[in-house]
Amino acid sequence: MQDFGPKASTTGTKKTYHKYSSKSKEFIQLIEIIGEKGWNKVKKTIDSLEHILPNEISNKKIQVLCNRDEELEVPKNETVTEIRLKDTLSSYDQLLNSNKHEFEKRAKNL
Repeated sequence: MQDFGPKASTTGTKKTYHKYSSKSKEFIQLIEIIGEKGWNKVKKTIDSLEHILPNEISNKKIQVLCNRDEELEVPKNETVTEIRLKDTLSSYDQLLNSNKHEFEKRAKNL
């Protein structure tokens, strides 16, 4: 689980608690999301949602946005093998397309 030490118990944490304190099930779900994603990421997501849709914040939206951010953060490093593979596939594509056009021309002449 995420550490809720002295630095984490700021007004943001208290504000979030007061928002969810009457909805204990949702608050527990939010704590689980914080445990998975970390307080900073969840807080940033909640702040974004408050700015865009202040009356429509839900745990599901928080979870989806946190997951989406993770997917976007994954760096894509192409290896030499991947680059060569793409070049080879491109060459085959050009070869097949040119043969297709030649075949169609010959077929029309028949």
